[in-house]
Amino acid sequence: MDNKFLPTLLLLACTPWLGACGQDEPAQPATGVFAEVSSEIRKEMDGVSREVREAMATENIDIADDGEAPAEITPQGDLLIDGRNVELTAGQRALVLEYRGQIAYMAETGAAIGMQGASLATDAIGQAFASVLSGDTEKMEAEIEAKAEKIAQQAVVELCGRMPAMMQTQQQLAASLPEFAPYADITQADIDDCHDGHYSTQ
Repeated sequence: MDNKFLPTLLLLACTPWLGACGQDEPAQPATGVFAEVSSEIRKEMDGVSREVREAMATENIDIADDGEAPAEITPQGDLLIDGRNVELTAGQRALVLEYRGQIAYMAETGAAIGMQGASLATDAIGQAFASVLSGDTEKMEAEIEAKAEKIAQQAVVELCGRMPAMMQTQQQLAASLPEFAPYADITQADIDDCHDGHYSTQ
């Protein structure tokens, strides 16, 4: 499948430095240095989320994998392959725009899930400090793991769950537009792998 964007989106949802993904309950307040770290992490993730939204709305989206000829989709639905503007019918342009919209959804949703992960990471800092003082580290670990698993499952549902529709759009484009065929590389095996728990916290 196209490795240019999907792994990055899933990485946003569950990056190792976050330690976990997601939050459903109000944050435990952090004090002193923990509050500063929390603020900085949230600022960074806010910036990432903003940049993703702006890029999806205004910039060309690269759909080529390594070894493939450069290919991009413009915000207007033009398909550029190796610098050439591929001539499109109205129906083909509609499909190209549908595919671009699917990529944009994945990117923006991945960024949003990443924001939840950042929130949990900052909460975990304060909770870890409090649990060390109280001696109740097992309870803290269980709570964090439960929240992390929930957000990991959200990533599977929201991101992996969209892959069949993307594969279908790719296949429709490949059938209608031979120039697009090399970029229609999402397979059922990719979908199965995604759902097999590769993004679980277990």
